[in-house]
Amino acid sequence: REFNAREKATIILTSHNMEDIERLCSRVMILKTGKLLYDGKPQGLTQSGERQLKITLLESPAVSDVASLTGLAPEQISLKGGDEDEGESSSNHLWLTIKNDQIAPILQKLMSRYTISDMGIQGQSLERVIQKIYESESGMGSHA
Repeated sequence: REFNAREKATIILTSHNMEDIERLCSRVMILKTGKLLYDGKPQGLTQSGERQLKITLLESPAVSDVASLTGLAPEQISLKGGDEDEGESSSNHLWLTIKNDQIAPILQKLMSRYTISDMGIQGQSLERVIQKIYESESGMGSHA
């Protein structure tokens, strides 16, 4: 960072360390098999309005039940038990990837059927957003 400021030099950093990327980079290019999937500011990846809603339930529902109740796609729902993934049979930690304006309506639907013992809201991490880009076949396209 100091060298860049002092010399006004462009520095190309290749890294899988998301903390370094968020801290140091003003521009991110994401490549997959030689194809440019994203070109822009790191904040452009994480400010999509999506949040991770973590809810701890007293019950242990199935993903299909949560999807049916909330209207969310199964890909937006993750269930885990305790501190480690114990499979759906004992899962009571619900992770939802939703937009900001969905938080209140989703919570109302969940509270109509389940007992919530704890909850928290997190912004999307750069690491998770990039993982989703690599998992998708087409990526996000390129942005100037």
